[in-house]
Amino acid sequence: MFPTEGGDAGEFERHGMVGALQDLLAAGRIKLYCVDSFDRESWSNSGVSLEERARRHGAYEAWILGEVVPFIRDDCGGASEVITCGASLGAFHAANFARGQLSVLLTCGQGQWEDTTGALDSSRHFASLLQRKGIRCELDVWGHDVAHDWPWWRTQLAHHLRRLC
Repeated sequence: MFPTEGGDAGEFERHGMVGALQDLLAAGRIKLYCVDSFDRESWSNSGVSLEERARRHGAYEAWILGEVVPFIRDDCGGASEVITCGASLGAFHAANFARGQLSVLLTCGQGQWEDTTGALDSSRHFASLLQRKGIRCELDVWGHDVAHDWPWWRTQLAHHLRRLC
């Protein structure tokens, strides 16, 4: 689980995302691994050049792929399917780190902040790009009452993980 921009590994628990999945956790259907963001040092750091931001993101990527993923595989007893997820900028990281047998599920509302942040338009555009490249992608657009915020992200995550796991 990748946190929102500048978030930490405890963010999902503090905002009720872990609680929304309690039944799946208790049943042993899923395990959750949450990582810290590195955005303040990389993509969100306007005090350094774009090249430096990319280099710093590369270090974060090396940590995820070289340390976190092997830890998850070891903790799960070997090779197992890994689902990456995140909200807001964390969703970018989730899609960016997914490799191999890729299937992308994008979920977005149409309510408050989904339009002003560009989340709805960028989700639709990203889904279109993935589909044109032949990458399996499902875009699930929720109603006009669904905002770009934690209460809805909890509901969306719980809805889809119950369906997938």
